[in-house]
Amino acid sequence: MNCVNNMNIQDNHTGLKNVTYTKPLLSGRVESFNIPIFEEIYRPTQSDHPFYTYHDQLFSKERYQYSCLPIHVGPFDIKIPMDNNGDASITNVLRCPIKNAGSRTIFLPDELAFLKDFVMYCNIYETCFNKRFDELYSHITVDYKHLEPGEYQRVSGFHVDGFQGHKFPTKHEIEHSYLWSGNDTNTPCGTEFCTQPFFISHLDDSKYLVFNEMEKQANTNNLYQCLNDNVYIFDPYMIHRTPIIKSEMNRLLVRITFEYQKLLDPNDTISPEPSLQFKTPYKYDIRNRLGEYKVDLNHPTYGFHKI
Repeated sequence: MNCVNNMNIQDNHTGLKNVTYTKPLLSGRVESFNIPIFEEIYRPTQSDHPFYTYHDQLFSKERYQYSCLPIHVGPFDIKIPMDNNGDASITNVLRCPIKNAGSRTIFLPDELAFLKDFVMYCNIYETCFNKRFDELYSHITVDYKHLEPGEYQRVSGFHVDGFQGHKFPTKHEIEHSYLWSGNDTNTPCGTEFCTQPFFISHLDDSKYLVFNEMEKQANTNNLYQCLNDNVYIFDPYMIHRTPIIKSEMNRLLVRITFEYQKLLDPNDTISPEPSLQFKTPYKYDIRNRLGEYKVDLNHPTYGFHKI
């Protein structure tokens, strides 16, 4: 395994503590291509999934009571690029912008050229149900690692992507992501989703870390694991965790996220495309000062007894 052109950086204020962020050194070259406008296109997979009814609605903490499975879009084959020594040659990126709002043009860094078909696949699928496609920003995360038993590829524990907490006093439309993962051993090792009600509306997220409460409420009997080499759509209401590695492997995770607001995080990978080089503020990661809510959950507050 050979993840090239990556440099570790660490800032105790802008990122989650105890996490090392990677700053890739990209060549500066991109390939641009457009997402077609089809006069006729297929119906979306699992068309009765509730996601399709709220994917462009404002964020709501109440929806965690109605958490459900991600959408299984279907299988997709990604070929790992190899160097002359037969090792994987992949540059990891974190939330690298690839699409601007008001545009159907994708700007893909040359290092991610092996993902062009996958990026096209996800973007075309998005157009089959989202009439607001042109309004979306999009970014991509690529994470390839050699892993040993007992390790986690991502940060461990139940969490969500796109939670709008205290730093967003005015809520905006939710984000959603396309997720793919696979490994070189074909061992089942997909992201694990927990489908059950989560009661968090009572938490003051200016003081307490919501993810700690999700970890306490999650029942591991309610877990469903994604298949290798398959595409899923998930949103901020779908609680999940990275799996613990049970055998040595090289694992690739790819995530394409769509959102109606720019994601301005100082740890994001800077796109080589000038029109996607957004100015990011030097901001403190609020998760580093939030504490654990240690009061037991009072189910009758939500109108139920726990049996």
